[in-house]
Amino acid sequence: MSFLAGLMLNEKLLLGEEREGHNLYLKERGREQIFGNTERPADIVRRRLEQAGYDVADGFDLLAGDGLSFLLKFVYKSQVFGPTEQNLNIEDYERVDLSGRSLRTIPVALHQHADQIVSLYLSRNPMLDLPLDLIQSCISLTELRLSQMGHKRVPVNVSAALSLTRLDISSNRIGDLDNAYLKRIPGLQTLYAQNNRMERLPWHFPRLRALTRLNISNNKFRVLPTVVCQLENLRNLDILFNSISDLPEELGLLRNLEHLIIVGNQISKIPPEATGLVSLCRLDCRRNLIADLTVISTLPKLEKLSADHNTLHGLDLCLGPLLTTIDASFNEITQIEQVPGPVGRPPSSLISLDVSHAKLSSLDSLTLNELVSLRNLNLSYSQFKFLPSSLGNLDYLETLFCSDNILEELPASIGKLKRLEVLDVHNNNLTELSGELWNCPSLIKLNATRVGLEEDDLHMHPFPERQVSTVSLTDASSSLSISIHLPSLAYALERLYLGKNQLTSETLEYFLPLFQELKKSNLEELYLSGNGLTMLPTEDLVKMTKLGTLYLNENRLQSLPQELGKVKSLTVLDLGSNSLKYNIYNWEFDWNWNFNKNLKYLNLSGNKHLQIKSDHTKLPGGSRQIHITPAATSTSLIRQQSLGGFTDLIQLRVLGLMDVTITTTGITVCGMAYGIADTLGRNDHLNMVDLVHEFSSSQDHHKNEAIFAIFGRSQPPKATPGVSGNRIAKFLRDKFVEVFCTQLAGLNEARAEGVPDALRRSFLKVNQNLHKMLFTNQKYSASNGGSAFLGPDMHDAVVSRGGASGVALYFQGKTMYIANAGNALTGLVNNEIDISRSFGFFHLLPIVNARLDIATWELSELDEFVIVADCRLWDFVLYKIAVDIVRWERGDPMLAAQKLRDFAMSYGADGSTMIMVISVADLFRTDEPRSREGSIVDPQLLQDEVPAPTGYLALVFTDIRNSTHLWDVNRGMNTAWRLHNTLLRRKLRFCGGYKVKTEGDAFMCAFSTTMAAVWWCLAVQMELLDEDWPLEILECEDGKLICDLDNRPIARGLSVCMGIHCGALLCEVDPVNHQMDYFGPMVNRSARINSSAAGGQIMCSKEVIREIRAKLYNGPATLQSEFQPAEAVDNVWRLGVTIFEVGAVKLKGLELPEQLSLIYPDASGSRVQFSMSQIWQLGLVCLWLESLATSRIFREMAEWKSSIQMVSDNDNDKEEASLYIYGDPNLLLPALDENMLSDRDMMLVLDALSRRIENAVAEIRERVEVCSAHQRL
Repeated sequence: MSFLAGLMLNEKLLLGEEREGHNLYLKERGREQIFGNTERPADIVRRRLEQAGYDVADGFDLLAGDGLSFLLKFVYKSQVFGPTEQNLNIEDYERVDLSGRSLRTIPVALHQHADQIVSLYLSRNPMLDLPLDLIQSCISLTELRLSQMGHKRVPVNVSAALSLTRLDISSNRIGDLDNAYLKRIPGLQTLYAQNNRMERLPWHFPRLRALTRLNISNNKFRVLPTVVCQLENLRNLDILFNSISDLPEELGLLRNLEHLIIVGNQISKIPPEATGLVSLCRLDCRRNLIADLTVISTLPKLEKLSADHNTLHGLDLCLGPLLTTIDASFNEITQIEQVPGPVGRPPSSLISLDVSHAKLSSLDSLTLNELVSLRNLNLSYSQFKFLPSSLGNLDYLETLFCSDNILEELPASIGKLKRLEVLDVHNNNLTELSGELWNCPSLIKLNATRVGLEEDDLHMHPFPERQVSTVSLTDASSSLSISIHLPSLAYALERLYLGKNQLTSETLEYFLPLFQELKKSNLEELYLSGNGLTMLPTEDLVKMTKLGTLYLNENRLQSLPQELGKVKSLTVLDLGSNSLKYNIYNWEFDWNWNFNKNLKYLNLSGNKHLQIKSDHTKLPGGSRQIHITPAATSTSLIRQQSLGGFTDLIQLRVLGLMDVTITTTGITVCGMAYGIADTLGRNDHLNMVDLVHEFSSSQDHHKNEAIFAIFGRSQPPKATPGVSGNRIAKFLRDKFVEVFCTQLAGLNEARAEGVPDALRRSFLKVNQNLHKMLFTNQKYSASNGGSAFLGPDMHDAVVSRGGASGVALYFQGKTMYIANAGNALTGLVNNEIDISRSFGFFHLLPIVNARLDIATWELSELDEFVIVADCRLWDFVLYKIAVDIVRWERGDPMLAAQKLRDFAMSYGADGSTMIMVISVADLFRTDEPRSREGSIVDPQLLQDEVPAPTGYLALVFTDIRNSTHLWDVNRGMNTAWRLHNTLLRRKLRFCGGYKVKTEGDAFMCAFSTTMAAVWWCLAVQMELLDEDWPLEILECEDGKLICDLDNRPIARGLSVCMGIHCGALLCEVDPVNHQMDYFGPMVNRSARINSSAAGGQIMCSKEVIREIRAKLYNGPATLQSEFQPAEAVDNVWRLGVTIFEVGAVKLKGLELPEQLSLIYPDASGSRVQFSMSQIWQLGLVCLWLESLATSRIFREMAEWKSSIQMVSDNDNDKEEASLYIYGDPNLLLPALDENMLSDRDMMLVLDALSRRIENAVAEIRERVEVCSAHQRL
């Protein structure tokens, strides 16, 4: 096809001899490639459009004119001439780099200096082959790079480079090495062949005896070729991201192998023969299916083992003598054991151990005692309640991470850790920070965010009370007569996180003086967000000369002391969501921001009573005389300025003033309140930018429409001086609305195009415009307050190779469209970025493109808010926790956004973070004013304690099926039990339930309404199926996955029985635990109803079913129907409920049978099971059908005994008796004992009975057909 196109162009454009030597070229991403005779340009355009994220229709509409050059360009030119020698600018002929020069032939200069060439880089050129004479002349050539050239085979002449030691053929389309003849290169030591299409290696590959480094990653290997195992001198092997499921036994032959990388395959085990890898120093086996590392961890020279994201459920610390680092995070480890070794074995050399994101609930003291060299220990995201006291014996420990557990206290021995530098215990249940912690003289960072500390929990003992000198501190000649003994921690601490606790100002008045007494405090960062502070200690701030970051948001501060302005090193100050309402011009007594000249980040948002207005008050040193301190009067005259302005803060990057007005009205868009919180990146720039745009209500077609969006990169690459890193993000923000309006107006209704099409095209078009901006002479810059264009001097590689992710929400009435371009990957694209959808990164196109993911959501009264954030939030905070935080502050989106940001920072988020919270519930709000107390839905979630209901209420009993057996035999039960309890308790707060008591693993809960109880049971059963259960539970008989006929899960993990009953009962407060307790027949009946439910079932009394029918199925109303909360009814309706009538059931201890029914959510499969009586009835049906198959009627033995007493000589009676068969069903059916049969046995009985019924029915059908045939004859 391309050949015919070339002929037509020759005929029309060229004459005579000029036709020869011209051809059609494809130019894309800086490379040129000559068209083959069979290649089709139209197909190439179509494929490139699809690869770049376009639909075919989108491509023609968006890339009209010269827009196609954004992706590719067709060039018709002579193939004789290439770049001139002057353009090549070759200065050093030993190391020749001609990468990306669009070369089609080798320059003549290389032939002339071939004997000098040592390294030759030809990557990203359209050459198809290398001249043989050049290769033979390069007698000193040791390194050759031919990557990203589109080769389908290795150039044949490469084998003539006999001196070659390093060959790079990566990122091509090579399918095999059969005809490469690399065996002719005797000294080849390094071969990079990653990112190709190889499935096998040639049989003669082992002849590369000098090969020491081999990279065949990201190919199509399904097995590791055994020829690789025959490379005796191989030291580095990289096979990551293939589809390898098994490693060959011959792997142990690689006795010189030092580094092995097998990341991202499907390997399930390490072969026992791997013990032959006696030289292996590093193994990276992340993201596989490996369940046991015992074989590999004992290797004699192994130093580093990376095994995160596997299927480990136990970690045996039987370690080799040199192993220093183990990363086993993101596994379902439930136990760590120290395997006894031989007598005289040297102590463990392990330095770093990471077992975070596991299922651990305890750590053996003996195990820690063996890890004498440990420096880094990560136990975060598990189920630890206590840490062993032997932790203090780790003399060399430097970092300890134990966040997101359920720790109740730290061991007293922690004060023995003299080398401890970082301690992170955030998000636990600590009742105090032990005074022994102050004995740690090297502790630099302490993170105790959200651990439940109160006013008296920040202990200072065993140090004495602070002594105050009577000597005047203003007398320079005086000295303190009393020596003050300070704890060691006060000298070392640099970063302190105490946010989200219940500390008060009184606590700080005792705590901060420790740093004030020092001649020079080292404290650099102090986080006190979300406490109950009402004031700051004034005299303790001045000595904090290194304090650069101070977070005081979400407190109760009404004013700030003037001494805060003396902390000259302060660069980040967050005062958002306080109650500031002081006079900012009273600078002699109160703080004003203009005294902190180094501020880069200042947030005052959420202080709704703070007033800022113009007042040209002169600063100290002005033209008029003001009585101030001597230090200030010594300065020269300073120009007059306003204390209410921010223009003198020349280093300020971020200023938050949302809700800072003279009124208390919040900021709304289309009636929806929203809040935004952000942080500076490590490069001191805001790398994330926001967009909030409300369309004019005067335009009918844009009525009640708005856009919320976030653009940027939370972790941009290191920028060059003068480049902020957010220029691309600002361009996207400034251009998006304009482009979107254009695409929205251009929708074709005849082709059924809608808003998703407009969003998709807008992302692609903005990306196209970004390419045009970056790669033309004029460069765009969005500075403060406007847009400008940069000169060529600012166009550097950092910007042109950069990019930004984006998420946009478009509200159209009560419909929300979500567009997202920026998903995380397992690894890195080209070892650069961890996203596959993004704006920019044009050098990685089409692997990274702006094809977005679109979702449409119809909003309803059940929807409350939307959280929009970058990965810095979602990588560190679970979405459930984020939702709980926002619900707690649902009446104030600004405060909710700030809390989410603070949580992300305390959890370890580093870099620029932006969070946006939008209250979509306001769309359904009536005209009543908004307040935090009067939110749209009553905030039942996450209250401190749900009040105990009285009067008419609903009781729920729960129990884990076969829990006794699981506790005895399954070591994952401890972790699973904690997960079960956490889920049930969290849902209780969500649904407004009250936990009465727990007995073992059983819960007794009370609800003020029946529908709230039903909601809780349905929600718990649904989430139990999705819980992250330990692997031991999922692999056992009681926890394996079971699906119904529609492949919907009905059982997975712990199976919980539930029973609901409602009515009036007696109650009184327990004098011991002060909890409400309930008594009476209703309690007994509720417990018996629960005992009649099987695992995964919700058994209900007839009173509960009557209430469900009244609210969901228009049944007759009950006396309690009008009191059922609308929220509970709506959620039950949304989950869907199916009722299965069980019938009358005789309950233990009750005289009359109870009419019971089962309910289960529609979203999951039916959990209805056969009872023993039902199985017995099915067995009788089986006997009747089998008798009919023999032309007789089955009757039980009791009927036969009564009939034999009657004697008759009537022949008709004898003939009738021959039609019946009498028998004992107990002898003809399997034994059915509810206490003896397991679920598996019951399923086998049902299967046997069903097969007997099928056979009997088939026999009856056959007899009927025979009789019908005889009748027809």
